[in-house]
Amino acid sequence: MRKELISDMIYESDDEKVKAFLAECDDEELYVFAYNYTWGNGFDIPTVIINNSCCSLSTALLVFYRADGYSFLLDKEADSDLLPWHMFVSNIYSRIINGAY
Repeated sequence: MRKELISDMIYESDDEKVKAFLAECDDEELYVFAYNYTWGNGFDIPTVIINNSCCSLSTALLVFYRADGYSFLLDKEADSDLLPWHMFVSNIYSRIINGAY
């Protein structure tokens, strides 16, 4: 695992550079990155993580949990006015349920 590079990428401000890095990561690196991701930066980076073919169920579940998927599970229609969040968690939920990971 490239711990030092992951650490640098977590604080990288160039999203395109981070996305390119994540596209080449294995699942362990995706998990570490997702665990340390700052959610105030939006859903673009987590989307790259869950769309990586190396993303395992455990990493997808971590991303779902960290995105407050629990609130989604309590009421799937609540907060649907928070469209980016709702679209992200409903997408990952569907993929988990359908066995994509």
